[in-house]
Amino acid sequence: MANRVEEWRDAAELVDQNDNDWPVLLQSGFIETNKLTGEHEKIWAEFLSCPLRGIYRIEQVDERLIPGARNSMVFIQRHRGEIRRRGGGWLVIRMPQEDANKLASSLVTWVAFDIEVFSYSGVQVFKLTPSSELEGRVLSATD
Repeated sequence: MANRVEEWRDAAELVDQNDNDWPVLLQSGFIETNKLTGEHEKIWAEFLSCPLRGIYRIEQVDERLIPGARNSMVFIQRHRGEIRRRGGGWLVIRMPQEDANKLASSLVTWVAFDIEVFSYSGVQVFKLTPSSELEGRVLSATD
């Protein structure tokens, strides 16, 4: 049986503890993610945002929260310019910790961000900051 414990509250608190207006890319892991295109896109975007728009609401949710596709690489690539302009960003994603570490290792070479990964049971929070190098680094999270 799969472990369904997901600490969305702790993930939201981490994002809000940091005094910034960085964009928050959210991959809720819902199977309806592929409905984010088409005539009902706005309704699906609100539904897919519910982990950080509902009871564990982040500050400035309307200005910061971007629900997105299942493919993390494409999702981050699509918003890379915005993350760089604003000095950083967050990726909040439903996935096991071991998968998050693999994803972080792949992302650093592809998007040139320094990445810290914070694990909250089945929810991972990636702190993305632009790297001054051609290639980013995976940093140890002190949480």
